[in-house]
Amino acid sequence: MEWKEFEEITLAAQTKRAEIMRLKGEDYDKKDGDRLSSFKEVATILNVLQSEGRTDHTSVGVAEVLFVLKLVRDFNLQQSGANSNNESRADSQGDAHNYLDLRFALECDTCMNIVKG
Repeated sequence: MEWKEFEEITLAAQTKRAEIMRLKGEDYDKKDGDRLSSFKEVATILNVLQSEGRTDHTSVGVAEVLFVLKLVRDFNLQQSGANSNNESRADSQGDAHNYLDLRFALECDTCMNIVKG
């Protein structure tokens, strides 16, 4: 594959992932403007519902878990040869990329909050 074709394909995939992230964000996040609110809320719930004395649930960890779930879903569909019922495998792969991007944003948000005090 030539570089130009590679660049076109990856740019198109990134654009599609950004659109999916925007649309899904409108469904999942509060209307208060915090794009990362659903991850923070899940982390809070996990801490409330913790078992075995664990208190290490974080919003970054939530993004990591969701990333892994997308990979597992994609792998299972690929191995079984089954058609997906809802989102396509390509959409799941895009979601996995988005969860990595969100994980990075959550780490940046955490660092900024520490610096701000």
